[in-house]
Amino acid sequence: MAVSFDGKSYEYRNPKAYNTGQGFGGRAKPYNRYAVDYLNPLYDYSKGQVADAASYLGIKNINSARETEAVLQQIRNPGSSKAQQQAEAQRQQAAAQSQSDIARQLKIIQEEKSAVAKMQQDYSDMLIREAEARKKAQEEEKAMFRARQANQAMAGRAGALQIQGAGTTPRTAGTQQFRRRKAQFGTTTPYTGLSTIQSGMVNV
Repeated sequence: MAVSFDGKSYEYRNPKAYNTGQGFGGRAKPYNRYAVDYLNPLYDYSKGQVADAASYLGIKNINSARETEAVLQQIRNPGSSKAQQQAEAQRQQAAAQSQSDIARQLKIIQEEKSAVAKMQQDYSDMLIREAEARKKAQEEEKAMFRARQANQAMAGRAGALQIQGAGTTPRTAGTQQFRRRKAQFGTTTPYTGLSTIQSGMVNV
C-alpha cells in the first residue's frame, strides 16, 4: 500500500533532499524547505520499512506527530506499540463483523433455497395429484362407456325377440300319446276278410 507523507511522496518530504541553502543560491546549510519536522525521524529508516509499518497500522497518510510515533514504534518494536494493538483490535473487529455478515448472508441463502425446494416439492405434488385425477377420470369414463355398450347390446337383443302364436299342429305332452285306442275297448268293426269257418272245413 502506498503511503504519503503529509499528502506528498516520501522523496518530497525527505529532509536530505536539499533544495535550499548552499549550492542553491543561499548562504545557510542546505536543507529541504518542504520537509516537516515531525516527519523527519521517519527518514532514519528506509522507505520500505516506513511503508510496511504504516500499512500494518492501516495508516495511508502520515500527517501528525502521533501517527509518526506509532509508525516509529511499529518499526522499532513490531507488535508492541499501542497504535498497533488498536489496529489489531480494529482488524479483529472488522473480521468478526465480516464473518457475521457472511453467516447472515448464508442463512438468507439457505432460507431461500429451502423456500425454493418447498415450492418445487409442492409443485411436484400438485402434478402428481393432477395426473392421478386424470387417470381416475379416464378409468371412470371407460367404465361408463363399457356400461353403455352393454346396455345398448341388451336393448338390441330384446327388440329382436317375438312372441309366437298358437299353432294348428297338435302337441302331445305327458301321457297323452299313450292313451288306449278305441279298438282296445271293442268299439271297432270286426275284420271280415275271411269266410266264416264252418265246422270241419278249412278255409283256404
